[in-house]
Amino acid sequence: MPSNINIISYSKGQVDEFESNDINEVLSKFDSKRVNWITIRDVGLDDRPLVEHVLSFFELDPFLADDILDDNFVVFEGEYDTCLYLEYSVLPADRYLTETTTTKERGCLILGTNFLLLFKLNDLGIFAKTRRKIITGHTKALRHGADYLLYLLVRATIIAEYDLMFKELAHRLESLEDEILARPGDQLIFQKILTLRAKIKPLYNDIVGVIDFVEELRDEDSKFITSDTIKLFTKTLYREGQDLLQEYQLIRTWLNELRELHRANINDNINRVMKILTVVSTIFLPLTFLVGVYGMNFQYIPELQLRWAYPACWMTMITTSIGVVVFMWYQKWL
Repeated sequence: MPSNINIISYSKGQVDEFESNDINEVLSKFDSKRVNWITIRDVGLDDRPLVEHVLSFFELDPFLADDILDDNFVVFEGEYDTCLYLEYSVLPADRYLTETTTTKERGCLILGTNFLLLFKLNDLGIFAKTRRKIITGHTKALRHGADYLLYLLVRATIIAEYDLMFKELAHRLESLEDEILARPGDQLIFQKILTLRAKIKPLYNDIVGVIDFVEELRDEDSKFITSDTIKLFTKTLYREGQDLLQEYQLIRTWLNELRELHRANINDNINRVMKILTVVSTIFLPLTFLVGVYGMNFQYIPELQLRWAYPACWMTMITTSIGVVVFMWYQKWL
């Protein structure tokens, strides 16, 4: 059984709210002359009788119960004869930015003539702000129908939440860029890049889903959404969805640039090490040659019989080493 069931009935200048664990008590508050927003939280497979009872009360197709309780996300395919059915799967901005896991709030919205049903599979507070505005009367929704409420909720789930995410992501990428420049080649930074990449990837499907939904509304005449509200979907919401998609692409491009910058820093470190090893090898190469020559086991090597041969050999090696270093410095290889 869901933790509680809520109904908000409103018309211009009047808002009534009622909560209960008894679905019949909630449905008794339904007013066909007003807009009714019914929310059923934490719906699970054990709640099929409750879901079917609600569908029956509003004379909706009973097969919708399977879609409501199904864990698989269904892309919007158009409206039915009795309602407009839309599923959502959204990352809350506050949890997305502070937690390591990316738990989504999932559920569905069912729009009828004068009602909007919200079935939540889990409740992470996505619609809390919109709910407060309606209860306090600080919204234009009181002057419109249930279709405008659907517009507000869709806008709250994707546009508002993801806009906050992208703003915070931009700040994090700026900080990450500073870290990359301050600590070139740090492996921890690469892990941060991979973590951000994993967090950003799921956002694409959600944004595209909203754009596809709006395009479906634009291409088909809806029985449940008025022409004025359709304009809000097809112009305002569509434009904002496209803006979010551009922001997503910019964030992905920025992240790829940071990854390439990190790789360039690693390559610079490797090149620096290789340069040092090359310099050392070059210095010792002529010394190795001298040692190899005078280390041969021939019986007659004239220089070995001279009293000054040993210091002369040292002087030759030291002079050669200094000469190699001076030559590389003169060529600006050091």
